[in-house]
Amino acid sequence: MRKLIPIAFLVLAILVFSQALWVSQFIRQERTNFQSSIIKELRQIINFHATEKFGLEDSENPNKQTLTFEDASLDTTINDQDAIAVYHLDTKNYGHLKSNFSELVSNVFADLALSQQKFHLKQVDSLFQENFIDFGQIASYKMLLLKNGEAFDSISYQNWNTNDTLLIKIPLGTEGTYSFEGSFQIKNSAFVRNLITSIGIAAFAIILVAFFIGWQLIALQKSKRKLEWKQKVVAGIVHDLKSPLAHVYTVLDFFSQTEQNELKKEQLTVAGSRVKLLTEKIAHTLSVFKAQDGNITLNIATYALREKCVELIEELQKTYANKEITTALSIPDNLQLKVDELYFDSVLRNLIENAIKYSSENVQLSISAEIGNKKIYLHIADNGQGIAREEQKKVFKEYYRSKNTTSKGHGIGLSFTKMIVQKHKGMITLHSELGKGSTFTLCFPKTIIV
Repeated sequence: MRKLIPIAFLVLAILVFSQALWVSQFIRQERTNFQSSIIKELRQIINFHATEKFGLEDSENPNKQTLTFEDASLDTTINDQDAIAVYHLDTKNYGHLKSNFSELVSNVFADLALSQQKFHLKQVDSLFQENFIDFGQIASYKMLLLKNGEAFDSISYQNWNTNDTLLIKIPLGTEGTYSFEGSFQIKNSAFVRNLITSIGIAAFAIILVAFFIGWQLIALQKSKRKLEWKQKVVAGIVHDLKSPLAHVYTVLDFFSQTEQNELKKEQLTVAGSRVKLLTEKIAHTLSVFKAQDGNITLNIATYALREKCVELIEELQKTYANKEITTALSIPDNLQLKVDELYFDSVLRNLIENAIKYSSENVQLSISAEIGNKKIYLHIADNGQGIAREEQKKVFKEYYRSKNTTSKGHGIGLSFTKMIVQKHKGMITLHSELGKGSTFTLCFPKTIIV
């Protein structure tokens, strides 16, 4: 639980950082777009101002001026005494780009206006304030006219300073002598206003994720407390079983030593050994409850596989005396494994007993060992009722019970078996067909062999 809290905060931090990064990139892009719109507007104003002094007034509309262009060859002589200036422009160089020719014409008039001192920043500023649609987003600015890099005219709007400005440079004329420069400061809220909806949605999403994570952590905490309570209850019950079992074992041992009838003596001895085994399992169970994070400590010892299988089968034949059990055992006599004896007994007992329990009255049980180049395989097969394909992966889940079974159980055996097999660095698989039986295969590294 404690490990999940830093992860939850990390997820929230990543979400907040990603949103902040997106906002930063959005504002940067908006500043670039805003700069482009200022440049476009200023170019139009400069071109207009450069030409407005040289147009012919319309007698019908005094506010309208007209500029007239005529085609001519380079050797044409112009004797118009009313001409303001004469420039020869070779249109062959601009025929494929009409905008270049128009811009060149504007630059020609800019040269003329600047040389005759008819180009004034005050007029450019006035036109800019009147015509720029987003002028309200500008906090302050400063405009300069430069000749050979030296300013000869300037104008400022509001309290302009050099902090965080958009710098704009526009060349004027055809000779590269003159240029226009402007430094613009944008209002802090200019771009944020466009982000209010997006930021609101992002903030709501972050709050929703934070609420969901918090709710999940609270639910996990409750589940953990509930599980801890169950573990304490089970551990207490298991612990309380040790004393009665110890007493039963003592009584059985006493009667087995004093009993004269050999058959009864053997039965009492077997019963005593089973009680002792149960006591050892209780001790192991308590050690699991005490272990941190449910970690199981294995006590590795030599395990005679064939001998143990025979003992388990004989014991279960007595338990299920009402069934006819036929066993085919194919395990080498000298095959010994390095495993935890008590836990591996539980694995074999669960699988063999399930094979008998879920089979008909005539049980056909097959246990075989297969040694490969790098692995050892242990197959336990039966002729029982089988398990449906859609349930075969679920049977290893804790507390899962097949829908087709009528036998009593709690759905713990196979999940515990899988855990023990994995603890021994192995894996368990199932192959089953309804009506034909099941085969459980245990696979371990060959290093498990003594």
